[in-house]
Order: sequence, then C-alpha cells, then structure tokens
Amino acid sequence: MAQLHEVLSALVQGKSIQRSEWEPIIRMYVSSATLMCQCGDSKPWRHDLSWDDIEANDWRLFGAASVD
Repeated sequence: MAQLHEVLSALVQGKSIQRSEWEPIIRMYVSSATLMCQCGDSKPWRHDLSWDDIEANDWRLFGAASVD
C-alpha cells in the first residue's frame, strides 16, 4: 500500500492509482492536468480528492494511465 506522496509521484509519472476500498475496476489518473476517475472502460469523469482520500494509506499503484 502507498502513502499520498507516493501516489502523487506516480500520477506525475503517468501511472494510475486506486484505493483498496474502491471496486477493483475503478482507477484514478491525470489527463491534461486534471484528476480523472474511470470505472472499467466507461467514460472517465473529473475527480477531486476528499480528506479521507488525502489521509488514506491504502493506495495501490498501477502501470500506464487510461486513455480518454
């Protein structure tokens, strides 16, 4: 599991992230300087981190980000 500073670094590097409490097909990534979420192959949506997300330590890092 990763802390927020590791998550932010991964996002800058173009990787996807997810919280362990989310459904396994939901992930977050950065596209055009905007934080996005995507559920499987569905249309991505803009996402803002909550304080719960910021303080969480259950982040998982993935490879490449999704393509919108």
